Amino acid sequence: MIYLDYAASAPPWEEAVQAVQRTMLERFGNPGALHGAGGEARAVLWESRKSIAELLDVRPEEVFFTSGGTEANNWAVRMGCERGKRHIIAAATEHRSVLEPAGRLREQGYELTVLNPGEDGIIAPETVEAAIRRDTALICVQAVNNETGVMQDVAGLAALARKYGVRYLCDGVQSFGHMDQPLNRADFVSVSAHKLGGPRGVGCLVVRYPNMIAPLIDGGGQEYGGRSGTENLPGIAGFAAAARLSVRSLGEELRRLEELSGALVRGIKEAAPRMKLNGGAGRRYPGIISCWFPGIPAEEMVMRLDLSGVCVSPGAACAARDAMPSHVLLAMGYDERRAKESVRFSLGRLTTAEEIGYTVKAVRSIVRGR
Repeated sequence: MIYLDYAASAPPWEEAVQAVQRTMLERFGNPGALHGAGGEARAVLWESRKSIAELLDVRPEEVFFTSGGTEANNWAVRMGCERGKRHIIAAATEHRSVLEPAGRLREQGYELTVLNPGEDGIIAPETVEAAIRRDTALICVQAVNNETGVMQDVAGLAALARKYGVRYLCDGVQSFGHMDQPLNRADFVSVSAHKLGGPRGVGCLVVRYPNMIAPLIDGGGQEYGGRSGTENLPGIAGFAAAARLSVRSLGEELRRLEELSGALVRGIKEAAPRMKLNGGAGRRYPGIISCWFPGIPAEEMVMRLDLSGVCVSPGAACAARDAMPSHVLLAMGYDERRAKESVRFSLGRLTTAEEIGYTVKAVRSIVRGR
């Protein structure tokens, strides 16, 4: 099997699996307990928090562990509107875990401005600036889009938020451990472990000023009072291990992915001359490539590649089963047909040149067979 769906979930690092197993077997005490076993568990929790904070260049007390990126985004959207201001700005290409809670706040009386990018997928800071009002509470623009790989100007958006006293939520799920972007300049940053080769069901929300925190779950007061409930210590330990390995290999991996993605795009273009890239050739993470195959429904291309032993996706994994056109591609100005005929190839650390060559041959066979 050739796995080219890393943007949905990455294969785990062996060291991350070992960290989960070791923690389950050896550090099974509750971190909140006062005895020795509890102390050992607390030490794992602290070292993991400290490690992830260092990799993100933030303080440990700014890292709040969650069940993943979706929870982190939901939490941040709700916290971002706690000061009485009732206007939210969000990119139309945001993940649903940002757009849907923002939409629910709109139902409660908040105002929501949704900004569409151009065909390049970029949300320019000046476009955001033009939408800012005196009652704007929160700006939501992700670092790297999960369907197209398009990168946003995180530093510019963070500077804009500071200028106007607005909070900035940066969804860093597809960025942290993959790209060198200044995520720490945002007020809120969401991260998910399984996108890095860590375990599923764990992530974190970085809160630039912890005094902004509004509890997500009430109870025992874990996570500095922000998210009650016994911590997922094995998952957190695995998350920290995967984050360390991903950040450590980031530079070399980026160069490798640029070569592989370039070979994939050139090969597919030769095999399917009508294919077009979604988002063009602008700023993008090389591990995510969205291709339009005119005349071939995405579901057909995905299933036929699967029969050939290649795993790809029509877009975001959380929306793959609803048969709806990608909201990301529609927001970029593409029509419904193009949105329904586009396939995402996402590469990662185990992807090889041989796998890329095989994938190109599989695409050629599918295109010629129609």
